Amino acid sequence: MKNIRNLILAATMMAASAGVMAQANQTPNPAGPPTAGTGATTTPTRGTGTALSDPNAVNATAVNSSGQSNDPYVQKRQKDADAKAEYKARKKEAKRQAKMEKQAAKSDLKMEKRESTAERNEALAPAAAVK
Repeated sequence: MKNIRNLILAATMMAASAGVMAQANQTPNPAGPPTAGTGATTTPTRGTGTALSDPNAVNATAVNSSGQSNDPYVQKRQKDADAKAEYKARKKEAKRQAKMEKQAAKSDLKMEKRESTAERNEALAPAAAVK
């Protein structure tokens, strides 16, 4: 019984996927007006009106004269990449400055330690000589 259920399920899935594939292979409606009586153009088109024999026609219209894409998703991705690069540069500069400040504070601390040690040794020197 379990095997029959699996076979029926597999057959149903194959039929559904075949239906989806049949729909995906349909050609889009042509952009131009149909020719007389046939309802189709004489050359196959992409749906944008450009012929299938010209593969670079779609790519040429997708990029404007400044070299950037007209696609909003591509523009968003480019803006996000630029913002990320700017953020990384600012973060790197802030990290460098923090490191320099830490080194300066560390050297100041070492200098204060040396001075306090010298003062303490001077204060203890007469006391050590009295003993």
